[in-house]
Amino acid sequence: MRCLIAAIALGYIGFQNSSLAQSKDSITEVDLELVIAADISFSISVGEQNIQRRGYAQAFLKPEVIAAVTSGPNSKIAVTYVEWAGPGTQFQVVPW
Repeated sequence: MRCLIAAIALGYIGFQNSSLAQSKDSITEVDLELVIAADISFSISVGEQNIQRRGYAQAFLKPEVIAAVTSGPNSKIAVTYVEWAGPGTQFQVVPW
């Protein structure tokens, strides 16, 4: 759960710094706008869904990922995490 919270925090930071995040005065440039789209359909179990969520969240804590995120010219990326199961079932869990 702590990893999911960290991913949410990173997503929030990404939102604050994303090219989509606009204040009245400026737009912040990012190197990448990443959409993580995770399957939560009945083709995978609830346990597998949780493993999937934890895996994505834990990835953002890895030094290699942090180094990659900060290696671009702007040293920032924007991330959103979406879960989907079909045409009428999509949830943006972590907004930009």
